[in-house]
Amino acid sequence: MTLPPSTTTVRPDADLAVLARLGALRTSLDAALLERKEEVQCALITAIAGQHLLLLGPPGTGKTYLAMMLARGLGIDRDRIFVRLLTKHSVPEELFGPYSLRGLEEDRYERKIEKYLPEVQFAVLDEIFKANSAILNHLLTLLNERAFDNGTTRIDCPLEFCLGMSNETPQDDGLAALYDRFVLRRWVRYLNDEDNFRALLRSGTTPPAVSALEPGDLDALRAMAAQVVVGDEVVDVVIEIRRELSEKGIAPSDRRYKVGMSLIQARALLNGRTEALPDDAIILKDCLWDLPEDVPTVTSIVVGKASPDLNEALRIRDTAVEAFQTVDLSKIETAPALEARRRLQALKAEAEALKQSWQIQEVISDIGKMETSIKRAVAEAMGL
Repeated sequence: MTLPPSTTTVRPDADLAVLARLGALRTSLDAALLERKEEVQCALITAIAGQHLLLLGPPGTGKTYLAMMLARGLGIDRDRIFVRLLTKHSVPEELFGPYSLRGLEEDRYERKIEKYLPEVQFAVLDEIFKANSAILNHLLTLLNERAFDNGTTRIDCPLEFCLGMSNETPQDDGLAALYDRFVLRRWVRYLNDEDNFRALLRSGTTPPAVSALEPGDLDALRAMAAQVVVGDEVVDVVIEIRRELSEKGIAPSDRRYKVGMSLIQARALLNGRTEALPDDAIILKDCLWDLPEDVPTVTSIVVGKASPDLNEALRIRDTAVEAFQTVDLSKIETAPALEARRRLQALKAEAEALKQSWQIQEVISDIGKMETSIKRAVAEAMGL
């Protein structure tokens, strides 16, 4: 039975301190990683939910950098972090450790797993879909069950979080189970904003400092997330999302929807709440697709159902882009430019009237930059 909002408990001071450290970590990662707020949110949510994240995208988009900054932020010791680039020639020894020579002498096929994947807390596996069949079975068990079969003994593994990376989705059907282990999937693009690109060019080589969680914080966050109340209103939104996706021929598994509920709880906690809101279901846009071509449809349906205000803001931004593209900044004509600027100002005001979130603030910022570009071009054309 779902508890009404009035019965949600006040958090004790210890929990508030943990949430404060989580908020500081999120803020510092957002500041350190340009145009990566969505990826930071997904990483923290998957870590809190005890799940795994897949980052997809071309080389040079900072996926590994994000992973290492996250590992520092989660407060994981360097010797409990495992980073490996897989190739088609990778062998199990590279991930799970070499066979013990002493064990072989005694007819025991056991691996020396110290400092290898079965003994770490944080794993970063680049080009993960290069994993071959010799690696796959052990990897599936480790990611899903946090267990490793070392000879005849199954051992529990301390893995907290795995961040997989790839330039593309898997092309081999045999990798479908591995692909499914990553409940959140994000496409990472090159920087879009020119000011952010300028900041990147001027940045130094030393990674910026980030806030960090303390030992035990992640366990405390997981316990708190499990207690987040998910009311009927949120469940109804998820049911509506499932119905509309089904009508479009997109049918995620029941298991993926069930895991999605833990993501919703983690998102609510990340925003400091003891009860989930329909808006928290927006995280499902990065959970419910398999094929890249389904991303726009899934995003549109999930955002439309979970956050009508954000959906309206995205519509406003699309309209703003259309207005902005009517102006040729290299050969400015004052009258059309001023009309486009007035249109952008009106659209910006529409966005500002919506219920605010950081995503809507980014829409407002994008429209403001378009307006500024036109204003600057008109001024230059007039010799001002």
